[in-house]
Amino acid sequence: MKPFGIEKQVLLVTLIPIVLMTILLSNYFIFSRYADLEDALVERSQLLVKQLASSSEYAVFSNNGELLQQEVDSVMTQQDVNRVMVLDASLKPVIEKSRPELARGESYLRSANESKPVYEDSNVLVLYKTIVATQVKLNELDFGNNVNSGPAKSLGAVIIEFSKRTQIRKKHQILALTLALTFMILAAAIALALWAARKITRPILEMSQVLKRFGDGDLDIRVLMQSNIPELRLLSSGFNLMANKLQNHQQILENTVAERTSALLASEQEYRTLIENTPDTIARYDKDCRRIYINPAFIALSRSGANELLGKRPTEYPGGTNSEIYETKIQEVFSTGTNVLFELRWLGTGGKEICSHIQLTAERDLSGNIVSVLGVGHDITELNETRIELQRKELAKSRFLAAAGHDLRQPLAAANLFIDALKLTALSEKQNLLISRLDQAMTNFNGLLSALLDVSKLDGGMIKPEYTFVPIVDLFSWIDQTFTPATNKKQLRLKLHFPMKGALAIRTDIGLLKSVLMNLISNSIKFTAKGGILVSARRRGDQLLFQVWDTGIGISNEHINNIFDEFYQINNPQRDRTQGLGLGLYIAKRSLALFDGNIRCHSIVGQGTVFEFHLSCTDLLNEVQPTGAVLLLDPNAQIEFVRGKNIVVVEDDLLVAEALCGVLESMGANVKIFTSAEEALSVASSEPADFFIVDYMLGGKLNGMGFLKEISQTLNKPVKGIIVSGDTSTAFAREMNNSDWSVMHKPVNVSQIITRLSERYGWQR
Repeated sequence: MKPFGIEKQVLLVTLIPIVLMTILLSNYFIFSRYADLEDALVERSQLLVKQLASSSEYAVFSNNGELLQQEVDSVMTQQDVNRVMVLDASLKPVIEKSRPELARGESYLRSANESKPVYEDSNVLVLYKTIVATQVKLNELDFGNNVNSGPAKSLGAVIIEFSKRTQIRKKHQILALTLALTFMILAAAIALALWAARKITRPILEMSQVLKRFGDGDLDIRVLMQSNIPELRLLSSGFNLMANKLQNHQQILENTVAERTSALLASEQEYRTLIENTPDTIARYDKDCRRIYINPAFIALSRSGANELLGKRPTEYPGGTNSEIYETKIQEVFSTGTNVLFELRWLGTGGKEICSHIQLTAERDLSGNIVSVLGVGHDITELNETRIELQRKELAKSRFLAAAGHDLRQPLAAANLFIDALKLTALSEKQNLLISRLDQAMTNFNGLLSALLDVSKLDGGMIKPEYTFVPIVDLFSWIDQTFTPATNKKQLRLKLHFPMKGALAIRTDIGLLKSVLMNLISNSIKFTAKGGILVSARRRGDQLLFQVWDTGIGISNEHINNIFDEFYQINNPQRDRTQGLGLGLYIAKRSLALFDGNIRCHSIVGQGTVFEFHLSCTDLLNEVQPTGAVLLLDPNAQIEFVRGKNIVVVEDDLLVAEALCGVLESMGANVKIFTSAEEALSVASSEPADFFIVDYMLGGKLNGMGFLKEISQTLNKPVKGIIVSGDTSTAFAREMNNSDWSVMHKPVNVSQIITRLSERYGWQR
């Protein structure tokens, strides 16, 4: 007979799934039988109570107590019936019969009054059924009579209590039988598995003894076991062959180890030289956090020699709060085994504060146990000082830009509002044309100013792209309308080149993109005396390559790598502010980086310059609906929205306040102006107002948000308003994130304010 192999013997382990299946099936059998018993009891109980309610109808109706008693006695003969009660139409007991030794005696009458058809617990099941009078048609042939007979009349009710004693006894019997069978199967399976395991593992254990002796260095030992398992015989033969080869190569290995040891000694000497001469501090610590090695650089930074440092903990020498931090970090590496990287300040020789970049590394033995911790410190004092100075300058720059933004936006806001007021007056055709041109110029100026002042938002990480699908045709139409007057004035040619076939669009933030193009094209016009400007968009796979060409003075190679730095200007060493601030290209680069764009520049001095960048494009313009677009209300709708409304304007800049008031009053609104929050509180709290338009910076104790909160508390209701501000600082943006009122940044016009109010509070009359 062919002996069984290990693989076939291991198949005996399949008894384990069989055992698991037996347990699962036993549980399933128990629960299913339990469910069947419970369902049978409920079904039988419902049938019996329904039958009693039906059969008792006549007896209750005729008040025939004898017949009713017979019906109740008949039910009491049924198995597991503990109690039967019959109630009249007023739900008072008529007949009640029970087995005193079994009945629980609950308040059935209360249950009946609460109209609970079923009561059940672990011992009893109580069913309630209404006795309904059967309605009989008096004339079956009267088809034309559609009189509604109404709901059936209730004559009373029956209540039957059923005992679960028999059901519980059957459950116990089923459980006992199932457990007995399960234990028998488990015992048989375990016995079979133990037998199989011993049969398989015995020869393997004998072989492991040989392997242990071989591992202890007895290379002459061989496996002599004769097993009837083919796999074990093959394993024995392979082991003996391996042992022979190891013996043959032992001498070669010893020679190789000697050669490598010599090389390691040479390498160790080389590394020791490096460690002894590196400017970084190196120290090794044992499990008690005591120094067991320090290099010369570490000694040089201390106020004492090596003897004062070795064998001491950091808290012992030099001591202090920072030494406690250092020692805590060492203990952390010993406890977690994870390397630690941190910065630490401490006093060196002469009392000078040193800032070091510390790397703590766990050193392990061959068993993987941590035996020491190596600490390497790199002096970053000068680097840290430089970093602090840069952070200070960045903060000062952001504060300057935020303050400049507020101061510059105020007169622009007033100018925009006065233009809105002019639009509402009777004007000639030529005046309308001039105001339209002035409005376009102010719009471009507002956009340029917002882009310049957004550098503080870029540095604060507050600008997040709002993506929309922008048609290329619309974008280049905007370029044509915006820059044609400027190129005509300098007698330059403005040429636009972009794909005309198909509906092509780009997914971008239109505001940021316009800011980038405005900076690039404005610079080209500014530095081009003759020739022209070419703005092009060429398809490159699934992207569009945007380029702005000019025939201007060009940029030399010494400046080409610095032109995208902030405040960097060529040929303006005196920092003439009439030539700008040197932020345009910096903002363009930072803006493109927000949607993974990168801008490049190529230039030849005296011939011209080209700026280029890529954006993703799509041919599916007709299938994509633009998102995020804000549509202004048309002029008639704006007038209709504000006509007759009471509007309170709180603005400390009288020029802005008067301009805003003039426009709103010309549109039919009732406007009151206050120059401080305190003045507005004393009046507005007693007079109703539909909307509040409030400047954030009011100069008094309360700012715009504080005023709106105070007026809401005074009136004891939410007020409808909008906050307008020229502040673009990071702190202001964080505060406005929790505002209950919408915030708009100056400069804004009346159309934008009315549109925002209508969006926020809906159309009201």
